Amino acid sequence: EVNFGSESVLKVKRDANKPQNTKQAFLKFKVKGHTADNLVTAALRFHVQDVKGEGQALVELRHVTKSKWKDDKVTYSNKPKIGSIIRFGPVVSNSHIAIDISDFVKNFLGNDPE
Repeated sequence: EVNFGSESVLKVKRDANKPQNTKQAFLKFKVKGHTADNLVTAALRFHVQDVKGEGQALVELRHVTKSKWKDDKVTYSNKPKIGSIIRFGPVVSNSHIAIDISDFVKNFLGNDPE
């Protein structure tokens, strides 16, 4: 199995016909200096470089269970458990997207700030 933690590009793919070809990307970050009460907005911003197929794809952003995974060690077989959808929506090639995760982060900070 391979870890792509040092890559500068996140590649994701969902292949219903060949699940073994599915590619998932994991991001891990800490929110410091904020509480649920003082956080105004939080967003993840991405540049979508290329969408194969019909020119549009659905992207799901999900939280993962709290675990001690490390971005330079995670592989398909040891990936953290994937939780519920935070946001999802269509993306097209050569576009910039911003995914508002404010409610998710505020809830996280209010329940478990570590």
